[in-house]
Amino acid sequence: MNLVIGHQNNHPLFMKKLNNEQKKELERLKDWSLIILENIKKNVSEHDKLYPIFLKFFDVVHYAFVVEDLRGMRLMVQDLTSWGKQMDKAQVAELNQILRNKFGEDLNYNLKKIEKIISKGIIEKLSEYKLLSDYSEEIYDDELKKDEAKKVNNLLEVYQTKTGKI
Repeated sequence: MNLVIGHQNNHPLFMKKLNNEQKKELERLKDWSLIILENIKKNVSEHDKLYPIFLKFFDVVHYAFVVEDLRGMRLMVQDLTSWGKQMDKAQVAELNQILRNKFGEDLNYNLKKIEKIISKGIIEKLSEYKLLSDYSEEIYDDELKKDEAKKVNNLLEVYQTKTGKI
């Protein structure tokens, strides 16, 4: 199977060797990803025509781990965490408990970063923009977070206007 993650700079021949700390992070991210995938898998029917495609995500996680693609694994974790949050509330609660037991944090691990950006009142980097943009999608229809969604959307608009990005 030929799986390629990202672009040429992510090719194993072009990537830097990881130090021990980065290898530990890579392993943690792999484990995090596989736990989320296993929990999502419980709710995907084997008869679903997209099931074989879904199973490829397991291969991508393992491939990124084997070739030590830390950047690719970080991106995968962001996507899988977002997917995990989209399950129904009982499933999210169960997954969060599993993640807390294993890692000491759950699907809302970015919440402190998000709160810091909101309280700071300005988006300074594209990574902060992406984080708030994803968060905006999570809370846009939550009546209890209506005011927060408005603040987040205002920050996103100011960033877009200021940078001309996105």
